[in-house]
Amino acid sequence: MEDFLYRIEETEGLPSDQVCGRQVCCQQACGQLVICNSAPAKDPPRQPEIFDSHTFWSAKGPNNQTQISFPVLPAAGSPLRFALLREWLQWFLYVGDPDDPDYNPDVLKLVPSEEIGGEKYVALSHCWGDPKDNEVPLHCTALKNTGEPKDDKVPPYCTTPESISKRQEGFKITDLPLTFRDAIEVVRRLDVKYLWIDSLCIIQGNGGDWEEESKMMEDVYTLAYYTIAATSADDSHAGFLGRNIGEHVYVQDDSGRRVYIGTDIADFDNEVENARLNTRAWVMQERFLSRRTIHFGKNQMYWECGKGVYCEDLTQLKCLPRSVKHFKLDPEFPRLLFGSGFGATLLFLQDLLKGYSERNLSECTDRAIALSGLAARIARALYCEENYGIFGLYLYRNLLWQRSDPQSIMERIEYKSRDVPSWSWMAYTGGIKFVNVDFGLPFERDGKGRVGGGTSRYIGFV
Repeated sequence: MEDFLYRIEETEGLPSDQVCGRQVCCQQACGQLVICNSAPAKDPPRQPEIFDSHTFWSAKGPNNQTQISFPVLPAAGSPLRFALLREWLQWFLYVGDPDDPDYNPDVLKLVPSEEIGGEKYVALSHCWGDPKDNEVPLHCTALKNTGEPKDDKVPPYCTTPESISKRQEGFKITDLPLTFRDAIEVVRRLDVKYLWIDSLCIIQGNGGDWEEESKMMEDVYTLAYYTIAATSADDSHAGFLGRNIGEHVYVQDDSGRRVYIGTDIADFDNEVENARLNTRAWVMQERFLSRRTIHFGKNQMYWECGKGVYCEDLTQLKCLPRSVKHFKLDPEFPRLLFGSGFGATLLFLQDLLKGYSERNLSECTDRAIALSGLAARIARALYCEENYGIFGLYLYRNLLWQRSDPQSIMERIEYKSRDVPSWSWMAYTGGIKFVNVDFGLPFERDGKGRVGGGTSRYIGFV
């Protein structure tokens, strides 16, 4: 184990005091406008051999399913932490040249998507935060007193019709909130040149292109090399690279060998599923459509892909087959739905739509479009039409919705640019659930077994 740690230090050039605790190895994980990032180092570093399945299985035993986690995580800004991310990505892309005369590590610029060709880009999934919290930070001097007309609902760091030309010429990283700067740090450390952030790459406010670009979210997140989920950041100014320090103690024998005892920090449900980010309606399709997602939690990082969920402490999380979480891990969603059966697909759709209806939106009129990319993909896979949350293949079931809380009031949403029919739950605010009706009701039959007629009556809250 000492040799293993030394190999990491030697590969990454880390001093020994930056390696926190002893490493226990785990099996390897799987394999518009964008922000132009600055170039990485000229010579790509060698990829460290962090994962070593032989060492891992020797430590835990071939028949022992108890996972042994990394006892003490690397410091938040440690190169070892980003070495693990590169291992999760299997290999990394080397782009750019610091000898370029236009190279400036402190300046970004917006680039039309057609100009990046086939190069990889990364997408950011984040919370905007409350509008009142999006005041201009003291360091954002370039965004103050510009004399440009302002939209009260648009945070000052967003790209607007008035600022688009200046953004394409170049702007300072220090003019961006901390969450965005943290995302830029991750992208640079993982040697990718382009980053997509909605508030910067979609023109916001009056005269913007949000209405059209919002329809392209399926392509944005599906084609991204990976998605950064700023899970621990409640708004654009919070940042996500810092984290809590876990508590632990250890005992040491005469030979210097240590045994660690610490708090369990692998709490994916609390850190990720219940985080504020995953209460946002838009984020549901961002997670489903992303092939790979790196969640930056308050305690540790989580890697989510088709092979499962891997933790920074080098444990792996599992979920029940055919659950919403199981299908969510599909990097080619909804491929796993094929062969799952008619009933399993129906239950998945009902859970999906119920969960979406309970999520938050800054603008209630987004209810009809924040799921559009995901719904369109599911409809194509099922070879049916989808309109306002109702799938044609399951029409009779999808129409059996009611408010999830009988004491709540579902208010009609006043859509300005679209007519949402009253029979769709998207026409109203609030959470819904579906009525479980047994359609195997007896019908009148003639002497030859043919159905002669029949009626059924259903009563429920709408």
